[in-house]
Amino acid sequence: MDLTPPCPVCGGRAAGWFATARGAGPHLHTRQARCASCGLVAALPQASGDAMAAYYAGPYYESRWTDADGIFAHNRTSYGSTLWPMFVEGWRAAPPPSGGSVFEVGCGYGALLAVFRDRGFTVRGVESGPRAAEFCRSKGLDVQVGLMGDASEDGRHDVAIAAYVLEHVPDPASFLRELAALARPGGAVVVVTDAIWTTQYTLERARAVLGRTTAPYRSSTDHTYVFAPRHLRALFAQASCDAVHVRAFSDPPPRESLHWRAYKGACRTSDRLLGLGEYLVAVGRRRA
Repeated sequence: MDLTPPCPVCGGRAAGWFATARGAGPHLHTRQARCASCGLVAALPQASGDAMAAYYAGPYYESRWTDADGIFAHNRTSYGSTLWPMFVEGWRAAPPPSGGSVFEVGCGYGALLAVFRDRGFTVRGVESGPRAAEFCRSKGLDVQVGLMGDASEDGRHDVAIAAYVLEHVPDPASFLRELAALARPGGAVVVVTDAIWTTQYTLERARAVLGRTTAPYRSSTDHTYVFAPRHLRALFAQASCDAVHVRAFSDPPPRESLHWRAYKGACRTSDRLLGLGEYLVAVGRRRA
């Protein structure tokens, strides 16, 4: 089966079906295919550009992620303890200056911008959802409605970041090039996104194969692509970034039933030993 459009990582088209969405939905995408050349997992068929724009401008925040204050408070704490140390590890060789400029694309309710602001950075951002952007401004954050910073932002920032955004966009290669253009030469370019493989998902796929059923969808059905570390390294290279550091991690929920804590805890232990995780942090440097 042809992968349409061409794989944004390797340009390949040949692909096999990977997974199908389960449950009643609603689903922005319903099936996933895997590129036979590089292994990138892509939603096929992709929702139209108009459907994606309408979804993220409205229902994504208005019906799915409705508790703005709760999400902001939780993520501000979680990102500070989980993501921040990985950012520091990734840019250790060339850290951004104290009080430097940060620009975030797709900043949601602004928790990550608040984390940077708490650490003395000057922060700005754009968010496609008007409701989320308005909430950010209520927290004193300089956030405008949009998809990407305008040309006046290019080359101005010490850190250009997109957390949990790359998996949503229809063209991750172009998106990452535009993201990198926001950073000054030598500045940090940071992406946080979902990872393809975890121990738990490998077991779920194995059960599906043994039961002769369709494999479960990997990640949320509003995600257009799901990546492995090699895909992020390739996309960063296409975006003229080097010194790319990629790390997998998992972020356990605050509450789990005893059954799930035992099962998922064992899977997360396996992930740590194998260098896997539910998510990936990639930190690169824009080449001069």
